[in-house]
Amino acid sequence: MASPAPAEDPLVGPLGPADLRRLAPGESWDPASGPGCLPLMTFAHFAPRRPGRFRYALTLDTEAARPQDWLGGFGLPAGTELDELLALVARVPRTTVVADPVEVDFR
Repeated sequence: MASPAPAEDPLVGPLGPADLRRLAPGESWDPASGPGCLPLMTFAHFAPRRPGRFRYALTLDTEAARPQDWLGGFGLPAGTELDELLALVARVPRTTVVADPVEVDFR
């Protein structure tokens, strides 16, 4: 089973104001594509110990009680940029979404 990337992995953060975007109803956006974007490291680097069929399941959880819980512990913005970031994070709807699992065969 793959594990999430460590919380202090430099490829995971830091979160900045430009990382949050407002979507119109029905609009989608792929955060793993485009300039400056990275793939989800847990999936990109998964190497099973043995051949077989593996199931990926992805959960998006935005239910952190405090906006500061989103920020990690390194490379944080300061001053007005931090205030702007915390205000944006506070506006994110609190929810948990679970995607349908995807099965992948490794040989």
